[in-house]
Amino acid sequence: MTDHHNIANGENAQDEQSTREAILHAATVLFGQHGFRGASIRQIAQEAGVSAGLVQHHFGTKDGLREACDERVMRLLRDTQMQILNRGAPPIQEEDIKHLELLQPVIDYLILSLSSGTESSRRWFQEVSEYTHEALTSGAIGPPLDPETDDSRMIAAVQTAMALGVTAFYRTIQQSLEIDDESELLTRVGRARLLLAPERILGPEVRSQIVQLLDQYEVEQNQKTTSKPPPAESDEETN
Repeated sequence: MTDHHNIANGENAQDEQSTREAILHAATVLFGQHGFRGASIRQIAQEAGVSAGLVQHHFGTKDGLREACDERVMRLLRDTQMQILNRGAPPIQEEDIKHLELLQPVIDYLILSLSSGTESSRRWFQEVSEYTHEALTSGAIGPPLDPETDDSRMIAAVQTAMALGVTAFYRTIQQSLEIDDESELLTRVGRARLLLAPERILGPEVRSQIVQLLDQYEVEQNQKTTSKPPPAESDEETN
């Protein structure tokens, strides 16, 4: 196990970064599951496979760790958005759907943060709204809005609120429709959002492309499920 002593005696930069990422991942998951007050530094350290002292070495206090988690989740959201914007047309490709899978472990954290009304949640909204505005005015996702004649800032803000609203109610949707499989939830949410997307933003060609990608993703997930070996029988079952 890595500990504070290792850092003090010259843990190399790569190991230190890996340790930080392990702690941040564990904290993001446990904060999402148990809340910011419910998850302890000791639990997070145990989940990450490090000592509690090492968590404090990297992040100081629990509030410092939470702020670092906020930055990590925002970076994931930013990378997802910029991956599409920087590439240009076609606006949606297979790797975009694959990249969304990376966001699955942070969904509960996002839900918790968005409902907290904290400064970080407001900052997230503003930043995502900026990226959305850029996408809508540049033509990255449909005919471009004209900032001079269209109320582009309000349109971007409402679009962002709608998108983050789906995230905020993600688990509620899952529970109300009794969906256990995460990949099924992802594809069904994607199809529903696609159905509701206005033609002005997504033309027929883009819509058709996204449908094909969702179909392909669904087939791949079904193949993974069916290819898994059956669970081994326990001693109780065989006796």
